[in-house]
Amino acid sequence: METDLRETNRVRGLMKPLTLYADMANWIDLAEERVDSGPLENAIAGGRVVPVLSLVHLLELAANANTAGRDRVADYMESLRAVGPFKWIQHYREVIRREATACFKAFGDRWESPVVFFDSFHETLPDADPQIIMTVGEGMPRRISEMVDVLPRSEAFRKYLDDCRDYPQFRRRIVSIRRARKAEKRFTDTEKRSWLAELVPGHVNMTFGLVPVGDDLRKKFAESVDLSRCPAFRASWAFHEGANLDPKGARKGDIPDLWHLTGVAYSDVAFADKRTVEVLRKGAYDKLPQRNSEFSGWVRSLA
Repeated sequence: METDLRETNRVRGLMKPLTLYADMANWIDLAEERVDSGPLENAIAGGRVVPVLSLVHLLELAANANTAGRDRVADYMESLRAVGPFKWIQHYREVIRREATACFKAFGDRWESPVVFFDSFHETLPDADPQIIMTVGEGMPRRISEMVDVLPRSEAFRKYLDDCRDYPQFRRRIVSIRRARKAEKRFTDTEKRSWLAELVPGHVNMTFGLVPVGDDLRKKFAESVDLSRCPAFRASWAFHEGANLDPKGARKGDIPDLWHLTGVAYSDVAFADKRTVEVLRKGAYDKLPQRNSEFSGWVRSLA
């Protein structure tokens, strides 16, 4: 029996913590005490769960006109960071660029999965607007509420609001263009491969030196790239494809849902609203997040 216990503890020690990507609705439920957060807090403190945050969480909070509600959520996020470590994930555009470059490097080198998780917010945006990073000391970000307060003065926030405003019309225009070209609403594999190839930078640093990526090499890459190695890229285009099938249903809130998909693609456990799950299902994405209605049950299962 003693040997069994030692083995059990050894296995537990080797188990990696689950990365958790929660939708903003889940964070609100936790902050408003609509969900018993005890099991989650214990799991974080015990190293069994690591929450993942992204820039879009902060942007959503910054856009919330309810100042008291916004502060409650930001303060709750901050309180959890005192319980155990968090991870940060880059903006989905940067992640899919990393995926494209990693796939290109696999042309001549061994495959290496792109790095998408970081220990500080600063690491995710090394060249970004200092107003967003809000660093103090040795690159450590200030409190989440402080970063949220400063975001409305940043270019990233203005771009976020513009994208939210423009998305419904953009989606309808894309469907109209495809219809005029007699193209299907669903994207072909060739289209997706070409789009990924366009994300490869003009020069890629391989182990044997810097390689210029011209049109011929980009075309050759597009013909052979393995899209299964690009979960965030596939999630974003599954979302667009699902929206193409119902362009009249596109709405401003699709942008944060779309930007959250890197967390869905790379975290062990992810939650999203019903509509996002259905759009991804229509787009035939293979790693569907759990619906937000299941969140409280999942938290209870951690006890």
